[in-house]
Amino acid sequence: MASAATAQGAAASARASALQAGQDARTAADAASSAHHIAVQKRQAEIAAAAQRAAEEMRAAKAAGTNPADSAEYDTVKPDDVPYWKDPKWWAHKTHD
Repeated sequence: MASAATAQGAAASARASALQAGQDARTAADAASSAHHIAVQKRQAEIAAAAQRAAEEMRAAKAAGTNPADSAEYDTVKPDDVPYWKDPKWWAHKTHD
């Protein structure tokens, strides 16, 4: 009789442990899902802020009557002594960016 009671107690304890583990797994899954949603929302906010800054810079440039692409950075042209299809450095650069 005592061993049956011990076995029943052990089974009840095992069941309680399994239920707790299931609850812990659900809690962990909910936390992971929540963290993912927060990360997505944060990234979307960062993208929106960057787009807002870029739009503001463009509005300022337009109001000032300047073209952001009209700078010394864009004034040089690669010499065309070797066509791009014969230039292995060009192919390596373009295909491994």
